[in-house]
Amino acid sequence: MKRSAILIILFIICVFATNTSQASRVFNLTDFCDKEWYVDIPKDENDDEELIKQGWSFSKNGEVTSFMFCNDGKHVGVVKFYLSDTPATVFDHNMISKATRGRYIVTLNKANYICNFEIIDITFTRMIVRNMIYGFILNFTTD
Repeated sequence: MKRSAILIILFIICVFATNTSQASRVFNLTDFCDKEWYVDIPKDENDDEELIKQGWSFSKNGEVTSFMFCNDGKHVGVVKFYLSDTPATVFDHNMISKATRGRYIVTLNKANYICNFEIIDITFTRMIVRNMIYGFILNFTTD
């Protein structure tokens, strides 16, 4: 009985430590800038339609370029962004290209609409973010 109690306590401590370390994880701009990140859209086996290749590219100067390749070429849109430790309700223009670490990507589009993306994970070839408004998760690859 005593051994079971100790194992349960150790398990709880391990789970708590794992969740705490993930919650405080901070990402560097160098982890994902100067690459083209393509949205990983699962293809439906019954769908014969060609998927449109689309994605994002982040620069060190505080611009994120969204792009998509269509039949008539590459279409792009550029918005400002910065990294933050917390989601933003007001876009801080002073942070553009200065905040090089954070857990959230904060963007401002041409209509002055703020969007926060929580960075869930980044590796050399994969990036996973959550749109904080709608809650959906976007998976990106560099392939």
